[in-house]
Amino acid sequence: MDYTIKALIHNADGRALLVKRKKSKKWSLSGGHPRGDESDEECLRRELWEELRLKKIFGIEFLCRWDCRASIYIVRGKLPEPLRAYDELQDARHFRYPMMCGLTPLTRHSLKKYSEYLEAMNRRSLIIG
Repeated sequence: MDYTIKALIHNADGRALLVKRKKSKKWSLSGGHPRGDESDEECLRRELWEELRLKKIFGIEFLCRWDCRASIYIVRGKLPEPLRAYDELQDARHFRYPMMCGLTPLTRHSLKKYSEYLEAMNRRSLIIG
């Protein structure tokens, strides 16, 4: 089974960036498979450039693992305007969570974990603040 690296990118409104692949026609997170001895970060940077032309990345933070098949990272970066899909993608758009229709199981899992992450961050800021 192929190991994959995925990026959860959100905008200031909290909407997640999802991509639709030409082959599967399903909405998923951007990302792909590492090549050779590429690190997760190197793979993310390459895939985000190939698929979205994203080159200004400000931070990459591990979010969760999905079985032994995938690692999901929160990526902060400046998306090009207008947002366009390249490479094997058909489309790329921001969606407000929870948009559950037409998603891959990995994407559903990732968005659920991201929602839990945001809730924990909000609770933490209330405690600290």
